[in-house]
Amino acid sequence: MRRLITFACEGSTLAATLDEALGTSGLLIVSGGNETRMGAHRGMAMLAQTIAGKGYPVFRFDRRGIGDSEGINGEFTSSALDLAAARLWQRMGGHGHDPVRPQPGLQEDFLLHSLGHLSNLRSIL
Repeated sequence: MRRLITFACEGSTLAATLDEALGTSGLLIVSGGNETRMGAHRGMAMLAQTIAGKGYPVFRFDRRGIGDSEGINGEFTSSALDLAAARLWQRMGGHGHDPVRPQPGLQEDFLLHSLGHLSNLRSIL
């Protein structure tokens, strides 16, 4: 199931999408540029659906000032707090605007920040 959620970061509300799955390892996807969480031509959305279909939950979000997220776009190099807030939501879930715990028991997470790293996902796909 795909859920649209929001979470807080430094006084801004960030928009995110969770593709749910039962696995205890999950993927956190963030764009390194000014691309939204959906990705060019829905590429990240389709990738998330494929990976979730293999049993791994996938969490994608728009950094501050990008897409549906509030705040000022400070470029990727200043997005450490955005990444930390997203990872916390992915791991702990439901402590922001969304009351749902997305992945109870999530033990590992992996970060994908550009399509250049897709080769590392071949064992999943």
